[in-house]
Amino acid sequence: MIVSLAILLSISGVHSMLNSSRSSEILKSYRGKQFHLAPIVKGQGVAVELGILIQSMVPMKTLNSHIYMETDIVLSWFDPRLKFRNYSEDDRITLGRESDIFFWRPDIYIKSEKGIIYKQFPEKLSGVWIFPHGRVIYFSRQQAAVFCPMKLDLFPFDKQSCYVKFESYSYNTKQLQLDLERDVDNPVRFGKFCLISQFIMEKYEVTKRRKDYGASGVFDQIELAFYLKRDVHYYIMEYYLPVIGMVSLSFVAFWLHFEASTARVALPATTFLATTTMINHIRSSSALYETAEALEIFLNISLYFIISSLLEYVVVELTDSRWLKEAEKKDTACQMPDTRDGNFIQMWMEKTEEKLMRKHIEQRKEGHIVDHICRYIFPFSYFTFLLFYFITYFYI
Repeated sequence: MIVSLAILLSISGVHSMLNSSRSSEILKSYRGKQFHLAPIVKGQGVAVELGILIQSMVPMKTLNSHIYMETDIVLSWFDPRLKFRNYSEDDRITLGRESDIFFWRPDIYIKSEKGIIYKQFPEKLSGVWIFPHGRVIYFSRQQAAVFCPMKLDLFPFDKQSCYVKFESYSYNTKQLQLDLERDVDNPVRFGKFCLISQFIMEKYEVTKRRKDYGASGVFDQIELAFYLKRDVHYYIMEYYLPVIGMVSLSFVAFWLHFEASTARVALPATTFLATTTMINHIRSSSALYETAEALEIFLNISLYFIISSLLEYVVVELTDSRWLKEAEKKDTACQMPDTRDGNFIQMWMEKTEEKLMRKHIEQRKEGHIVDHICRYIFPFSYFTFLLFYFITYFYI
């Protein structure tokens, strides 16, 4: 088991390291021999096993679609030219990064479809273990920004798939045969504190395949696929709940008397301005509004509900004014009373005023009917929209 040999057992001290004098003797015996070439025996490529320990995956950069990874790559192979005798099988020679000058090692690298950005450490972190039977274990730490194409139409309910590929840069299958470490259930391991900000890893898959590069030959390739789901709890608290609260606050205007024009206009107008400012902040902070259709649908429809609550008051006022004018017109069209009666003018005026007042009160009550209907229609419509919205995007 490569990773257990190279990392776990080194911590527990199962393998003993030879002292410097014995190591020097063995290294002197290697002088004059050629170890820079791949140890190809009888035309068969070198069998190299790959072990991966992912230490960290720092936050994904949404705009440039990169994920930053820090990994320990462990390679294991047999080189019969490095065998040494009269030592225990548990003994080993340990060399640091200077071993790159003396010994051949596989040139395995992390491949990305759209290039890769390597982060250099102050010193190259690498080392080699050489065992008496010719087993060589090479381990190094790499930090790289891997391109990860993202589809953001369903943001923040989106799921992403990121692919990391490992292959040799210059050795095809005739010279190097790359495979995962054997006799283990999980060829890829994750560090204790390996977390991805804003995402939950649903699963990962490791696949071995071969890639034909034409004249260069066929190369072995290990593909590591991450299936990520965005953690929506942050966005619900930061985006959705404040907007839902503003929309619900605008519905309070339906419980205010329609004659209180100042309050009826000020409440929806204030919630509209506050929601507009909030939406602009959400768009600028997420930097995704041009492609995030799911978020845009929610923000726009919520804004339309606030605008509709303001327009509802306009409908109430126009309806009330129209009813009042119709009542005045009908009352003035009434027949004049008998002119032989000396008090006919006063009687007619009192009768007209009383009838006008009665109709005016009845008709103004009908304005409350519009508010009464909207008290139930608006909340029911909005929360029905929320129900279908979240069910659709949570399980899409």
